[in-house]
Amino acid sequence: MDKTCTLFLVCMGVMLSSSGFTQPAELFQLKSAEDCGITFNNRIVDDKEANLLIYDGFYAGAGVAIGDLNGDGLQDLYFAGNQVHDQLYINEGDLKFSEVSEKAGIKNRGGWSTGVTMADINNDGKLDIYVCKSLIGGIPYLVVGYTKTSITNS
Repeated sequence: MDKTCTLFLVCMGVMLSSSGFTQPAELFQLKSAEDCGITFNNRIVDDKEANLLIYDGFYAGAGVAIGDLNGDGLQDLYFAGNQVHDQLYINEGDLKFSEVSEKAGIKNRGGWSTGVTMADINNDGKLDIYVCKSLIGGIPYLVVGYTKTSITNS
């Protein structure tokens, strides 16, 4: 390295160190399950019948879909589970969520959830939830038209 480049790097180092640069404040804070109401845990247990050697997507996870399902301007959450049930959480504001899976008719339909998305599939102006499934009994399904008081499955 020549002297000019070395001098430039030394000058830059001095300027940056003396410019009063400080670390920014924390951008994120960890919220506990009790604080936010989200208890979903996609816990996967491998054994002789269920493992990476039998199913190559064993540790691939299932995913989460985020969207305003009830039109209140807040982002709601749908967690797709592998060996656990899928769960739907409605955002109540201030990062507080209510788990409404049973009320919304989200059922354990067997199989392994491999993905989830929200989109207005039937063009009615409301987000729909599409869950992809695999393995035995894993039939993809669509949850159509969530409202605050009801949900229709098809």
